[in-house]
Amino acid sequence: MLLKNIKKVANILYKNGLIKGSKIIFYKIFKGVENSSKIEDKVSLIYAIDFSFKDYEINKKLLKNFESYKEDIKKINWFIPYFIHPFYGGIYTIFRFANGFAKKGVQNRFIIYDKPSISKKKIKEKIALIFPDISDEEIIIYKGPDVNILPEADISFATLWTSAYMLLKFKKTKGKFYFIQDYEPLFYPAGSIYGMCEATYRFGFRCIVNSPGLYKFLKYKHQIEGEYFTPAVDKEVFYPLKRKNNNGRFKVFIYGRPHHERNAFELLVATVRLLKKRFNNKVEIISAGSNWPIKEYGLKGIVNNLGLVDYYETAKLYRNCDIGLVFMFTKHPSYLPIELMASGCVVITNNNPVNNWLFKDGYNCIIVEPSPSYILDKLEWLINDPKNIEYLRNNGFKTIEKLSWDKEINKIWKYITNKNL
Repeated sequence: MLLKNIKKVANILYKNGLIKGSKIIFYKIFKGVENSSKIEDKVSLIYAIDFSFKDYEINKKLLKNFESYKEDIKKINWFIPYFIHPFYGGIYTIFRFANGFAKKGVQNRFIIYDKPSISKKKIKEKIALIFPDISDEEIIIYKGPDVNILPEADISFATLWTSAYMLLKFKKTKGKFYFIQDYEPLFYPAGSIYGMCEATYRFGFRCIVNSPGLYKFLKYKHQIEGEYFTPAVDKEVFYPLKRKNNNGRFKVFIYGRPHHERNAFELLVATVRLLKKRFNNKVEIISAGSNWPIKEYGLKGIVNNLGLVDYYETAKLYRNCDIGLVFMFTKHPSYLPIELMASGCVVITNNNPVNNWLFKDGYNCIIVEPSPSYILDKLEWLINDPKNIEYLRNNGFKTIEKLSWDKEINKIWKYITNKNL
């Protein structure tokens, strides 16, 4: 079967020629094939992001030359994956920084590299929803296969591991940066895709890392060079309200995403079943983050799943919840607990040492082990004494209140424009 699939890919190249054949393969590769169980899809991905030793050496020389670059940074290329919703944390953050750089006189260019069928108009409309001031910046829908047909820039950013392969072979830029927002190898089982993802940390790009914990981890594990920023929140969107007396009834929010392993949905299911059994009508359990059938997961009468909720509506939801149960087993805390804290909701999350810069057990949140009974004991401790909730809620809000996006954008701008890198 493997030989058959390899021959099929090779046949595309033979019949269509290297350029056209590569384009056909390229059109297929970034449509979720990294999650596919089909060998052919994965082989196609490997061929499409393949690079040579010569590519690697050219990249190395370019990066070395940038160390003595003295010119002002005026143009930036951003290699960005296609996105459905602009309010998603990762993509929102990318555009937030681009918007901040634009205020400093930078011309941004957004290159959508994995969706050749999408229109510029649709991308522009999505950007306008979050940052209208940069919605008129240049948008390129890359159709492959030669990345060097793209316009030159002073510096360029990869924003996802697949885009790092694009940037590796891109020669028309003075400097290369890697905007890292999670430890992406952990999105996959150990194997081909995991290995290709991990290899991007050895490309030599200067790294801009989302959160000090992830930065420290990457620096220790992969010896990256770069700078980190501390994620903040939109304070005009996420803010607390004075709590109403719910007559002893507590609203518990859960981040329910069955198709994202890092959010430990099975652990949530096991926990909320016990929670409802112990407290019955004393708790109301609300889920958001993904559409999934309640009955199929044995949660009918236990959980009310709201599915995908509008960005501004999530803020209202958080303000009206007492406790937020959020799991994240990769090396980034996610924006959800930060937004929950900013909205006056007490966060319960899993033990993840990389995130200790933010989560302080018993001070601004509750940290738990991945066991339903353990988690339930902590929930019971909160529910049985509202003073515990009030203490954690106040400290959680204080923790987030001092964070500032403007401060972090200025910090990163200072780093990338430093002439003594």
